Amino acid sequence: MKKEKGMTLILVLGIFVILGIIAVTFITFTSREAKISKWTADSKIAFHAAEAGLEEGIANIPMDLIAFPALPDTWDSLPNRAKYKSGPPDSLPIPPELTDKQYLVGYSIEHGAAFYDYLYGLHTSGKTRRSTREIKASIKCGPMGGGAGY
Repeated sequence: MKKEKGMTLILVLGIFVILGIIAVTFITFTSREAKISKWTADSKIAFHAAEAGLEEGIANIPMDLIAFPALPDTWDSLPNRAKYKSGPPDSLPIPPELTDKQYLVGYSIEHGAAFYDYLYGLHTSGKTRRSTREIKASIKCGPMGGGAGY
């Protein structure tokens, strides 16, 4: 009988140790999942910020392309505290760049006048506090078709 008195205490301590391990494991997994969820959300927000920069670049193509900020740390802010800029995140802002001009036979208003598609390359960046995303796109402007390709 004397030997069995301490067994209850050892059994209860063993159960508490197992429950403690389960609790620590559960807390670790939930905190890790919360961090992954925050990183994913930040990455998506940064991507959409880069898309905002892309849309601004597309809107500026027909205009004077020199009207871009010149400082390397010039980022335009969005209402959700994300930022965007034209160009890579660690370089000077760059405007949309004319990369090519295409003419297709048969597209003309009158003899000697032709329609052209103008191809522009755009590189934009978006960032949040924890994440940075970049988008490179080619834009085709003209009567023969148009649109953005990421």
